[in-house]
Amino acid sequence: MLRTVFILGFAATFLLLYSKINILAAASAYVTAELISLVLGIYLLIQLSRKSAN
Repeated sequence: MLRTVFILGFAATFLLLYSKINILAAASAYVTAELISLVLGIYLLIQLSRKSAN
C-alpha cells in the first residue's frame, strides 16, 4: 500500500513540477513522495498500535 502511495505521489509531484523546474523535478518529486509515504506509514502505525492496545 505504501509503495502504491509513493508511486502515485511521485508521479503527481513530478508532473506538477516538471514544467517549472525541469532538472530538479525528479529529485523534488522523489523527496515529496517519500515524505507522503512516511507520514502515511506513521499514521498507519499509530492506528495499528491503538487497535492492539484496546
